[in-house]
Amino acid sequence: MEIVFAEEMEYNGEQIKPNWAYEALGVKGDSIVIFVGRMNVKHVVDIEDKIKGEKIVGDRVLHFVAEHFDVQPPSLLLAYTRQRLFVTIFKDVLERRVDVYIERRGDDLYLNDKKLSVSIATVSAVSMKFHFGINIKSSGIPDFATSLEEANISEEEALEIAKEAADTYAKEIKKIWDDVKKTRTF
Repeated sequence: MEIVFAEEMEYNGEQIKPNWAYEALGVKGDSIVIFVGRMNVKHVVDIEDKIKGEKIVGDRVLHFVAEHFDVQPPSLLLAYTRQRLFVTIFKDVLERRVDVYIERRGDDLYLNDKKLSVSIATVSAVSMKFHFGINIKSSGIPDFATSLEEANISEEEALEIAKEAADTYAKEIKKIWDDVKKTRTF
């Protein structure tokens, strides 16, 4: 799994489309693309958010867009399972860096009962994808949300956490496949 730090860009939801990393960045195959930028989701995948007219926004957000091609046909259940695995890994790395409790509720993280992150998983005919975004700054986010800034985590620290979380996730996926390859089934 290739881990790529991309230039700053706005996340608008188009990045969740299949093969975005290949088309936009030349990254072919299983990958996690990490970047910082605004978030203003126009291409909404979550039907409940779309029905409610939820605004998914933030001025300074750390984004992860992961894509897996390793299981065919792609499975939405597996995409969401991998998303939850990544969120749990990110939470563990974050909590090791700060002396504060971060709560995970499904695919979201909370700090002091305020939403710290957004996330979605989806599938296409060729791949499974998830987006995970975590607010770096509090500007431009809804009142019910918070940011890493509130936990005294700088953008530089957030990028270090991002690298460790992505590395750990990639190693975990590799280890799972290694275990699959060495296990006899009956």
